[in-house]
Amino acid sequence: TLSPIYQELDPYFYAYAPWQILTHGHMLKVDWTAWYPEVPSGHGVVLLLSYLQASLFKLYSSLTHTVLDPYTFSYFYQFYPAFTSAFIPFFVYLALRNGRDEEQWMAVLFAFILSFLPLFFLKTVAGEAEIQPFGFFALTFFLTSLVRWFFDKGHWHVVAALAFFALFAGSGSGIVGAFILFVYSLITT
Repeated sequence: TLSPIYQELDPYFYAYAPWQILTHGHMLKVDWTAWYPEVPSGHGVVLLLSYLQASLFKLYSSLTHTVLDPYTFSYFYQFYPAFTSAFIPFFVYLALRNGRDEEQWMAVLFAFILSFLPLFFLKTVAGEAEIQPFGFFALTFFLTSLVRWFFDKGHWHVVAALAFFALFAGSGSGIVGAFILFVYSLITT
């Protein structure tokens, strides 16, 4: 649905929070858009993702002198998940590689295979305006930083903490990251 006219409710729901940030300067606690007047509803579900999308659109509009309108915002908004998802194979490569050059091809092969899996391709293409592609990105970022922290012991714990924050604040997959962190702590202690 690469248009501002959606065929389902999820893209509208997730696009409305950055739209509120761009028009009001913040997300409204109650916006009365669903089940009015019975249930007060708000769109503050994924704070980090909404603020990132609004900030990037603001940067884009200031560089291109674009005026905020629903069509331009919708077009820009639906390319953001595909943009973040492009980094997932890189993180898989980064997690699987090690210092030996003769084993680099396996990491490249796994990243290439992941790039063309049908389900991954379906959920991360432009026009799929959901929070799931950012959840995939944040989860892969978190797993990669944990793997690199386990093997390299450098400053990857800081990167892992940043990725864990992005996973919780920017997607609905935070419980998966918490479970992985729990299992990781059991393995390393």
